[in-house]
Amino acid sequence: MNDKISGGEVLCICIYIIAVSFFGLVNTVTLKIAGNSALISFLIATIIGLLPVFMIIFISKKIDTNLFDFLKNNFSYLGYVIMFILIILTAYLVFIFSWIFLDFVIGQFLTKTSYYFVAISLFIFVAYCTKMGIEVISRTTFILFVFSFIILMFFLATLIPYTDINNLKPYIDSNSKSIIKSIFITCSTTTAPLILILNLKDKITNKKTFPRKILFGYLIGMIIMFLFMLFTILIYGIDFSKILTYPSYSLFKKVQIFGFIERIENIVSLIFFAGFYASFVYYIYFITDNIKQVFKIKKRNINVFLIFLTSLSLSILSVYLFKKYNLSFFIDYSCYIISIYYIITFIIFIRCFFIRKKPYLSK
Repeated sequence: MNDKISGGEVLCICIYIIAVSFFGLVNTVTLKIAGNSALISFLIATIIGLLPVFMIIFISKKIDTNLFDFLKNNFSYLGYVIMFILIILTAYLVFIFSWIFLDFVIGQFLTKTSYYFVAISLFIFVAYCTKMGIEVISRTTFILFVFSFIILMFFLATLIPYTDINNLKPYIDSNSKSIIKSIFITCSTTTAPLILILNLKDKITNKKTFPRKILFGYLIGMIIMFLFMLFTILIYGIDFSKILTYPSYSLFKKVQIFGFIERIENIVSLIFFAGFYASFVYYIYFITDNIKQVFKIKKRNINVFLIFLTSLSLSILSVYLFKKYNLSFFIDYSCYIISIYYIITFIIFIRCFFIRKKPYLSK
């Protein structure tokens, strides 16, 4: 296995990094905070989000190796510190999103099933897929995206008869403070983790296409997420949308095919499973791949053990802490913690200005 991936696979990973943040936090929180103004704030956040995306694109043009080697060679010991922070932040994402996903699965499908049983079953599967390497991860992600995109477009088309344009009025129904907060939440949770995609620069088959795949992945991801939010408001109206725990999933409860086939939201839920699966696998891969490089772990058995240990420990820890303690503030303040990615992006961006030419040669 040569661990080489295509530009299209990079694009799909970018989309799923955005999607899991949207389904896990942005959609629910911004609807409650900004109301109908969520649509305008989302569009503004998409435009503002281009700034860090262009920073990441600029950085990607200066990198020929993986992210850790770049940090190590350009920041010396500070590079190790930056990588450890990235690993901790990514572990935090898995910790938060695993709880949100498990709560969704058990609340909607497996109401009498143990959280621990679902967490262990799911993350053993995630660990097994991660163990197969980035080539398998990226190919699977690409196939899942194509499958999910076809289903999504079809079912969104079936929802058009249920929309009511009057549900969009008033277009701005929140104060400026709520809109600004909504913009910040959207920006920080969708664009900030995209810095992690730089870990794949040395693995892409055509490095020249890497920057634009990041840009296209961001734009496509934000357009798809905007459609989710738009249809939610058009169908349910903002007052009802605010009380929905999972607005995007509830959206498809309206779907009927040929006027009599109903209750097919479980089929459409495959879109959400694909999104969380793809992001979990890539996040676990990022964490374990960089731990392996930092500590120079060469033995395959130790690498496999590290993958399973990381995957299971983060999921079980999230279940234990969220069930035993009231940790809702972790979710409420996630956007502020995730925004630390921006600080790291900016530091690397500034350093790249002093790199006159690419210091590394592709192997």
